[in-house]
Amino acid sequence: MILEQLVNDIPGFANWSHADTITFFAWYLHSKENRERFKPADIKACFVELGMHEPSAIAPFLAAMEKRKPRQLLRDSRGYALEKRVRDLLEAKYGRRDATAKADKLL
Repeated sequence: MILEQLVNDIPGFANWSHADTITFFAWYLHSKENRERFKPADIKACFVELGMHEPSAIAPFLAAMEKRKPRQLLRDSRGYALEKRVRDLLEAKYGRRDATAKADKLL
């Protein structure tokens, strides 16, 4: 699914905080682009793809997510990954299959 199509189905997405948007983009990279890990540049590319104003630096947002208790983000030598609990929550909320989303629109 193309990122733009996905965010167009989310009311008020353009008004989300940078922190929430970055979390969503991280989920998108895992769920829809099948990436095991991502880097700050991958998040920046999502902002650019949508033509959205991006924060001056993405790394501090990722660092804050990594330091939260409980952690929202994990990091290793390959990059960042959303913690399973966060990923599952976003998958339940936004990970509907294409056919279900199309049927909902028709209703």
